[in-house]
Amino acid sequence: MRDDATEERSELIPVVNTENIKRCADVIFVHGINADPRTTWMLNNEKEGFPEKSWLYWLGEDFPDVAVWTLGYPASASAWGGSTMGLEDRADNIINLLLKHPNLDKNRPIIFVTHSMGGLLVKYILRRAQSREYPNAESLVKRTKGIVFLSTPHIGSNLATFIDRLAFMLPSVNVRELRKNEPKLIELNNWFVKNFNKLDLQIQIFCENKPTPIKKGLFGRWIRKIVVDKDSARWYLPDVQVTQLDANHISICWVASYEDRERNQLYSNVKDLIYNFLQNSKNLSSKISPTKAGLHIVDISIYETKNEFPILDVKLRNNGKEIVFLKEARFTILKVGELRNPQQGDYQLVHVSANYDVTFGIEEGKSISHSISHALEPNSADRFTFTIRREGGDPALPTLYYFTLMLIYNEDNKSVTSSPIILPVPSEHTWIGMHFTYFDKQIFKRNEEILREFSSLKGFMSLSFTEMIDSIPNQEENET
Repeated sequence: MRDDATEERSELIPVVNTENIKRCADVIFVHGINADPRTTWMLNNEKEGFPEKSWLYWLGEDFPDVAVWTLGYPASASAWGGSTMGLEDRADNIINLLLKHPNLDKNRPIIFVTHSMGGLLVKYILRRAQSREYPNAESLVKRTKGIVFLSTPHIGSNLATFIDRLAFMLPSVNVRELRKNEPKLIELNNWFVKNFNKLDLQIQIFCENKPTPIKKGLFGRWIRKIVVDKDSARWYLPDVQVTQLDANHISICWVASYEDRERNQLYSNVKDLIYNFLQNSKNLSSKISPTKAGLHIVDISIYETKNEFPILDVKLRNNGKEIVFLKEARFTILKVGELRNPQQGDYQLVHVSANYDVTFGIEEGKSISHSISHALEPNSADRFTFTIRREGGDPALPTLYYFTLMLIYNEDNKSVTSSPIILPVPSEHTWIGMHFTYFDKQIFKRNEEILREFSSLKGFMSLSFTEMIDSIPNQEENET
């Protein structure tokens, strides 16, 4: 059993929902050879925008009760500066990491999403965890409920030739282990096939159908080659199918955009695997109340835009078996307060789609209804936005609103209501001020009283309101 050395260290990188102690499962993404735990899953291997612009993050938005992680480990194709660990030693290294990680509950289920060599690594992890060398790791095997294999060469492939060319001079130990019909891989695959029913896994297997550009030598020409074809990806289980995706060995890990995610075959299949597991999980039934069996509000984010009005980004999920037709949004204003002397603050620009404009008055206790037309398919998630405007009151001053959002749907007028929200809304002649000046003592006192009164209310507070609260001097400063 080999533990991690400093230069060989693996890391589990949090993506989304990892601080949710009541979550139902952990999904761990595992990259392949010559790859990175972040850019592997980003369109065109972009380095900017992770994690929010990655489909790993979007999965967490669709499943707020599921944490998403990405596993990083040295996986250089070349022996020049590459890892000296073989797959079995690396599996030992990661077993230690998973067993000791403070945010991984020893009873919580795990689903792995793997690319290329990452799939072989997970198989080694399960095999090593089941061995006598790891008497305390049996729970890791039992907790593993699903694996997605993306272009994984289960019995080796021409992938080694591909990597040999990437390595240019001296292939790493990992490359040598990936060669076609490598005895260790055949032995590993035989163990997996033999123990498959006992492992009780949900699995999905994908392979590429497009060639990948490969540079032949350091200064050679580029050639195009399919790295892991259907034969290399299959592992000869009778009831397991291999799905070809319209991608090459690199782009098979990509989802183009948030808007296109539901149309992406990989995203939809991974989402279905997670959902099917949760539906059959005792953890889910104990955590979802009857009111959440159908439509529920997953999250409401608030964006402030420079020279514009605030935007509510509403994320919904339909966990029911029937389509949901949204027909009305009803905002109920519980409390109103006007502020003085706003200054321009910091802003986040946001591009919106499927947006509805809603205008608030300044009358407390009043409901504003807005017709909407939105449909959610069974077992699906979606989002849309409301731009909140204001009319009435002083045209030069921003207004604080404390309100709830009720969404009414279907012919029988079922409804779901958000937690209360505190939001500053500007007039048509002002920007939302995140910071305030108090040159006039009366204005200072008035703003302070209003902000303190609203800060004592229970509900979701926008970032701009939180920064307003932080800008108020404390009571001791006021007394002096």
